[in-house]
Amino acid sequence: MAHVTLTVVGQPPPPEQTAMLLRDLTAILVEVFGRSRELATASIVHTPPGSWALGGDLLSDSTSGAWVTFHVVEGAAGGQGAKNEAIRRATELVWSSLGSGDLPINILIDELPPQNWGLNGRIVTQLPLPKRAH
Repeated sequence: MAHVTLTVVGQPPPPEQTAMLLRDLTAILVEVFGRSRELATASIVHTPPGSWALGGDLLSDSTSGAWVTFHVVEGAAGGQGAKNEAIRRATELVWSSLGSGDLPINILIDELPPQNWGLNGRIVTQLPLPKRAH
């Protein structure tokens, strides 16, 4: 099980760019973290700058930036090398697709204990293991 969320602060990407970002973020889950493509999900959330603060101060309407969060089951991240690769690839993807923006590009890898992840009403530890990507 794995999910990645790209939060875009500022102008949302156009539909073609959204599709490419979702495809490429999913590829990171599959190729770097070894997650099953069938169970890898991705989403893009757009938020206006006025709903973000930096140092407690609201951002101006012209501010732009991005935040990428990978959610993976604890122990499934593949070690520090895989995490470094995911951070590198996600940062390059955001830079090449959305530009550097005004805010630093943040990449977060959130490792959840398996008992804290449910799928269709069952804890993932109760589910058969999916085949790993190669």
